[in-house]
Amino acid sequence: MPEECVRLGTIQSVPAGTDPAFAAITEPMSSCINAQEKGEVGAGDTVVVIGSGPVGCIHAAIARIRGAAHVFVADLSAERLAFVEAFDPDALIDASKEDLVEAVMRHTGGAGAQVVISAAPSAQAVVQSVEMARKGGRVLLFGGLPKDASRPGVDMNLIHYNALTVIGTTTFAPRHQAEAVRLVSSGGFPADRLVSHRLPLSRFAEGAELALEGRALKCVFFPEGLG
Repeated sequence: MPEECVRLGTIQSVPAGTDPAFAAITEPMSSCINAQEKGEVGAGDTVVVIGSGPVGCIHAAIARIRGAAHVFVADLSAERLAFVEAFDPDALIDASKEDLVEAVMRHTGGAGAQVVISAAPSAQAVVQSVEMARKGGRVLLFGGLPKDASRPGVDMNLIHYNALTVIGTTTFAPRHQAEAVRLVSSGGFPADRLVSHRLPLSRFAEGAELALEGRALKCVFFPEGLG
């Protein structure tokens, strides 16, 4: 391990007593913390998260930690939405059954959301994110799009006349992972709700299948006998 990795914070020291499974999930947490820092998610904000997979769940929890007043989570899958119930959103929106933008407007009294986090690999989600943001709102583009569908038909007049800020984020800095480690080690982040499966390495294929089929949030693998 290069000395610089320790000196510059690339390698984080995990406090004694921290559940190793919780330490393992600080990587995706770090990217979410970076995104919400750039989006200035804070006290009193109404936040909509599109996508209820592991990243969507993390975003919902981090928004609460940062002081958001209302957090709504949307998805096209009722099964996926069931996962996020444990993270106490104000409402779950099944976009397969109702118009997502109309639902957000109804929940916000027609004002729209101050922050919209698109955490799904969907061009439609990007378009809807712009449509549901209130004037002066922030749109965080967190989920990358397929290469053959990376040019969504966004109404640029909405961005212009509603004075929206559209922010693309990816990866993170060492300080973001340090914050993630602090949150899981202190109990400030509900890591126990995110780690849905603990499996030995011999069952890696099973865990990967659970994740790919959307039947798990985070599967953490351990050497035999240590999980």
